[in-house]
Amino acid sequence: MVRCYAHPGLNGVVAVLPDPHPQDPRAIDDNLGHMYCISHRYRLGDPHDLSYEELCRLVERKDVISLPLYLLDHSGLRLNTSGFSDCDPQGWDWGLVGFIWCTRGEVLEAAGKHRLTAKLRRWAEARLEEEVRRYDSYLSGETYAVALFRPGEESPVELVAGYYGREEAEHGAMKLLAAHVADPERAQELDPEAPPTCPFCGRSADELEAVHGIHGYATWRDGGWEEAYDQYSEGTAFHCVGCGADLTWLVEAQALAHRISQWARQR
Repeated sequence: MVRCYAHPGLNGVVAVLPDPHPQDPRAIDDNLGHMYCISHRYRLGDPHDLSYEELCRLVERKDVISLPLYLLDHSGLRLNTSGFSDCDPQGWDWGLVGFIWCTRGEVLEAAGKHRLTAKLRRWAEARLEEEVRRYDSYLSGETYAVALFRPGEESPVELVAGYYGREEAEHGAMKLLAAHVADPERAQELDPEAPPTCPFCGRSADELEAVHGIHGYATWRDGGWEEAYDQYSEGTAFHCVGCGADLTWLVEAQALAHRISQWARQR
């Protein structure tokens, strides 16, 4: 997945890219839970030497907070705490594979509290759920990096890796945009298969007015206006046919996004 975002005040494009070197979150995160799995086919979660019966006795202890772990093994691996009956009602490809757990004392220490309340238990369970979500993203290959590309640069000028899941990566993209523009909510996602819309009037930018001495038109084709842009001399401005807004930045961003997609495929 490559997703690119442009903004009229940004000289460049912010892109969400596949992380070329994803790291196991069980090895690098400050985890509250212990993820113990029993699998004869895969090495999952945290290392341990418990049998299935011993693990079940452990999570039944009164001082332990635990959630079940279910593994879906079909065209890749997925992990969650609720099962996969929505996509496999018969349970052919999924089942219980272990538990993620922590002790009452570990929760109190992590939260800086002295008593385990119902609210604190919910907080701990949410932490465990988040750890499972991140590990599921790692198993399924949904790990991303966020990068800022500038025109004329072959590689990103800023790159932050280690995002697990699309939602987390998109939040990272908006955070990077916010570091460079005052109004990141005006950013527009660039679709390589379809022309963007004018952010000022909402009209499709499938055709733009080219202004440089004489007037002409640039028409969307083959994923962008790059060929049309190249046939005009440097300094050509491109305006929305609907409202007349200057969309030169959008033309340049779309061409840059095309090169970013090629750069990502070569890595």
